[in-house]
Amino acid sequence: MSENLSPENILERVSSALPPQSRKNIIVIGSLAAGHYFSSVLSNGGIRTKDVDCMIWPHANVKVLARDVAEELIDRGWQFKFTKEYPQSYDKKTEIKKLPMVRLYPESENEWFLELLNSPNSELTQKSMRSAEKLNTKHGYFALCGFKYLSLVEVNPIPTQYEIAIASPQMMALANLLHHPSIGEGKIGATNVKRSNKDLGRVLALAYLMTESNKDLRTWPEQWLAALKTKFPNEVRELALRSGDGLRTLLNQDYDFEQAVKTCNDGLLANRKVTSEQLKITGMRFMDDVIDRLEGLVR
Repeated sequence: MSENLSPENILERVSSALPPQSRKNIIVIGSLAAGHYFSSVLSNGGIRTKDVDCMIWPHANVKVLARDVAEELIDRGWQFKFTKEYPQSYDKKTEIKKLPMVRLYPESENEWFLELLNSPNSELTQKSMRSAEKLNTKHGYFALCGFKYLSLVEVNPIPTQYEIAIASPQMMALANLLHHPSIGEGKIGATNVKRSNKDLGRVLALAYLMTESNKDLRTWPEQWLAALKTKFPNEVRELALRSGDGLRTLLNQDYDFEQAVKTCNDGLLANRKVTSEQLKITGMRFMDDVIDRLEGLVR
């Protein structure tokens, strides 16, 4: 995306289009959440993103809530854009892997879309870090995807004036770290960018913006530990001890690190153009102040 978007404008538009009773069940994650949280240091340039990720929770009600949200948005002029690979389907026998995800564009716009995500639970994610459920709407069947560690953003989400919450930076960072304990080979779409490099780079971007905002990263280890005890009580020590594995590897592999730097400067840090040296220093401090301290709490 070449143009920057105003987080406040997008949050207001999304909120106004949602069914009022559903707003309390939405947690916005990703760049939009970070853009709102760090508005004091990003206010001059907005954010560069194309997707507005909205996780619906709690899981027990997610299908009903997701259907209501999708149908309300369409009634207000928002549109699906189907592809050959993922066409519209009214056939309940269509395999879930062939169904389109719930991605809706505002009327007459192509710059960004809203994507609905599933609030994960242990049954869905015990065999995989990703899950998908079939969602039935009056506009056809869709795949509602969820990711295991995104359940962490349900811990102390941050309310906004728009009646929808945003995920906190610390919980988004921990979810990304746990999702990538190593550098994977999976790429983003047709690019050569590794998904793990982008997501781990996002952790560095969040840490950098915390420092720029004069916020203390050293509060994160205790907050992470409390969140792990809430969401993954049987895996606390294991998850805490491997939380830094992927980032540690990234910081020591030049090609992957430089790819992470580029994705940061193409995305959340687009208006700051942070150097590799600055992000490397950020990463090393993050390992000392956050990862090492968390590991110390569970040893």
